[in-house]
Amino acid sequence: MYKAYIYKAAPSGNQMSQAMQRARVLLNPDINIDQGWAYVILFAVFLSNTIIFGTALSFGAYHAVLLAEFHESQGLTALVGSLCTATLLIWGPVSAKLIHKVGSQRVLVAVGGLVAFIGHIATAYSPNIYLMLITYGIITGSGYGLAYLPAVTMVGYYFDRRMYLASTVATMCGTGFGLVIFGPIIQSLVKEYSWRGAMLIHAAIALHLFVCAALLKPIDNSCTREDAAWTENPLDLSMMKNYKVVLFCINNLAWISGTYAAFVMLCRFAELTFIQDSRSAFLLSILGFAYIVGRFLAGVLANHPRCDELWVYNLATLILGVTVIIFPGVMSSGVLVVMTLVLGVSFGLVMGSISNIMADLYGLENLPTAYQMLMYTHGLGCLIGPPFAGALFQRTQSFSMPFFMAGAAIIASSALFFIIMYTTKEKKNNERYPIEKHHINLLRLLTCL
Repeated sequence: MYKAYIYKAAPSGNQMSQAMQRARVLLNPDINIDQGWAYVILFAVFLSNTIIFGTALSFGAYHAVLLAEFHESQGLTALVGSLCTATLLIWGPVSAKLIHKVGSQRVLVAVGGLVAFIGHIATAYSPNIYLMLITYGIITGSGYGLAYLPAVTMVGYYFDRRMYLASTVATMCGTGFGLVIFGPIIQSLVKEYSWRGAMLIHAAIALHLFVCAALLKPIDNSCTREDAAWTENPLDLSMMKNYKVVLFCINNLAWISGTYAAFVMLCRFAELTFIQDSRSAFLLSILGFAYIVGRFLAGVLANHPRCDELWVYNLATLILGVTVIIFPGVMSSGVLVVMTLVLGVSFGLVMGSISNIMADLYGLENLPTAYQMLMYTHGLGCLIGPPFAGALFQRTQSFSMPFFMAGAAIIASSALFFIIMYTTKEKKNNERYPIEKHHINLLRLLTCL
């Protein structure tokens, strides 16, 4: 179960006032908490995550056709998708802090959808890959990044008792469902209308964020503690003085670089080996389904009294790395599907364990800052991994070395995490104070991001 106590100090007066503010929202009979409009909010956040991460994680469906169109290197072509995902993640904490300044999640999600729409349109008319780095990599990524966290935080307004279930459906299932459907959709659109026509249709899909924004009905001007954690806590770089924070950031940088590189290479590898071009994107669907399974499995294991989440996280990372390394040795399409399932489940397990591990290592009071650092780290990893793997393929004309290096980076991250596990000691039995419910909801929300 989630930790029931916090250490160090009792809640401050500011925290208590925010808790009372949240209580006034929860006790207001005119607000649909856990009922009514709350489920409309749930649908809107689910749809926004489906669009945002379906786009970010399915760039592999565009990769092959862009190579054929522009005849640029594998690394440079991969950089387009990498830059989009990196920009999305780096914008996340920034957009969350804009909530109070702008005063409306609805406005931020709508503006994000408009920016993403403009990025897709400009990409469809890009004459070369270099301009796509700006139009798709920066503009489209910024739009989706601007919309992401403002939409997610709305779950904290409308759900209390069913907060974890709602967050799971809206974020975890939304991300996985986006990966399931977007790969085959993009590949079908490219086949039917060319990649430029597919990009124009993709722009229309991005406009559906306006629909999501319209449904995000605000609750007066108050904010939940989950929101306050993002919008009021600046990025505290003093945490970097803690060597475990540094090691954990390096650990995440290594495994996300290798994992995202494998995601981008997956379709192209399948096309050049066993699977026809028209079917290769279905591997992304399998990956998305397996990811959802892995996230749910992580939640089940986290609630098991005999389960150590540190071991779950690290063993899943190790399996992830080994799976990536042996991909080039796959000898049939059936085995490739099985390996993709293992890849997705292990990735889901890793992602599902991160937030609870951060809470254990750094304390709940530092969780928002730690998560901001994690998003920046993941953004950098997504930016590094695929271009480096593409450059290796360009040099060797083989997938063996790119997959090996990606897997080796993931396994190295697992080895590094063993140092954190070894040096992590039991917390002292200091005076403890009961954790306020909004701390638990914050942890649950971050667990599902």
